Amino acid sequence: MLVSAYVPLVDRFGQPDMKGYLRRAEPLLELDVPKKIFMPRKCIEMCRSQCSPSTHLIPFESTDIPPVDPEWALPVQRNVHKDVPEYLQMTLHKTKWMSEAARSRREGDPEHLIWVDFGLFHVFNDKERFQAALRSVIRAPVPCNVVRVAGIWPVGSQGLDYANVWRDGQQRVLWYMAGGVFGGSAGPLMELQREMEHEITVLQMQKRLMWEVNVWALILARRPDLFQVYASDHTPAILENY
Repeated sequence: MLVSAYVPLVDRFGQPDMKGYLRRAEPLLELDVPKKIFMPRKCIEMCRSQCSPSTHLIPFESTDIPPVDPEWALPVQRNVHKDVPEYLQMTLHKTKWMSEAARSRREGDPEHLIWVDFGLFHVFNDKERFQAALRSVIRAPVPCNVVRVAGIWPVGSQGLDYANVWRDGQQRVLWYMAGGVFGGSAGPLMELQREMEHEITVLQMQKRLMWEVNVWALILARRPDLFQVYASDHTPAILENY
């Protein structure tokens, strides 16, 4: 089962173009494979006619994400137009959406859940190739007791040092794992969410925000057993190598 979410955010340039973004997501929405997609009710009404019958649209509002204190520290090296507090907070919610999708599985639902960023089509720009890759990941064997996730930077045989990741994660984005695709069965996905809650508590105590991939790297440093990382980049390999 594919899982995704779309939460339009208002940034310094004003209200995003929801119609345009939903139109760009049509290759995902129309594909007739089991999907759970979280989005606001107004977006559900806008895109329902483009969705395949196997698409389950789940209401979720931006106000359902805990608010962020705008005074909290952000990573130093970032896109100041895109990497605003609300956006970083939303990326941290991916594992929550996945755990909710896993927890709400009904009898007959696929055991394998795969997160796909709502706008991932942009790394393909080829509808047939993108949809073929999505069908392929749906058929992939369920990872055994791990979260399978795309990774860009090599970790090395010695693993990651937590203190170093924490220091570097305050400066820039860390691409040990890419955030666009990850998956597994319910147990490991809910374990990842529990680990996220621990790390997010630390961030709150420090009054800091990071991208989700930086927090995942912190978890990888402590819990390498929880992940199975495969080589990818921000190219079609992020799906095709799954």
